[in-house]
Amino acid sequence: GMAFGTGHHQTTQMCAEILAEVVRPGMCVVDVGTGTGVLVSGNSAVNRQLAAGVGATIYFGSPESTRQIQEVSEAFQLAHELGMFTVLWCYLRNPAFVKDGVDYHTAADLTGQANHLGVTIEADIVKQKLPEVNGGYQALNMGQSSYGKIDKRVYTELTSDHPIDLARYQVANGFMGKIGLISSGGASGENDFAEAVRTAVINKRAGGMGLISGRKAFQRPMAEGVKLLNLIQDVYLCKDVTLA
Repeated sequence: GMAFGTGHHQTTQMCAEILAEVVRPGMCVVDVGTGTGVLVSGNSAVNRQLAAGVGATIYFGSPESTRQIQEVSEAFQLAHELGMFTVLWCYLRNPAFVKDGVDYHTAADLTGQANHLGVTIEADIVKQKLPEVNGGYQALNMGQSSYGKIDKRVYTELTSDHPIDLARYQVANGFMGKIGLISSGGASGENDFAEAVRTAVINKRAGGMGLISGRKAFQRPMAEGVKLLNLIQDVYLCKDVTLA
């Protein structure tokens, strides 16, 4: 049947009609789980002061990624025509990215390519997981498999094993930092405060522009959550934490 996110599905059209009837100028609308952003974009076409931007997620490498790239590209183009900014979660999802016990979903080269694809479809800000390994293309191109092309100098001249260098490669794939990179705060764990500060320092020193921390902050008592967010803010406000 007709897919969601294209704007042509009957349910999407019904929601758009209801929004046009209910929403009035000056009202604040939040589109939770915006998907391709078709509803919020369409709604802003009727009343442009309702939304400042749209966000979406593409799972690069997944069976749905081709459709997602096409739909999000169209949504982002419309958003820019309406004067809105765009944010893209450029995540990887494919069981084949786990090879010989190594999870390459956070490989600098593969996530860097996802970032590059994201910015070419007009993402103004890219969100990406902090790289933990490298050599994803090398691992996936072993044996009889063939997955993309890459120059070996990526690993010898453009990156190193240092976490800041790995993150810097992600930044470089956003038109050499012209498109901002926001790092993911990651899942909650036993050392959330230390991990949040570490991620923020790596992001900032690599040339990134911020850190999103959801579960780490919100799945805890308010005082602790505020403390964690303040620690992250302190990193970006600290003049002693500079580009590496």
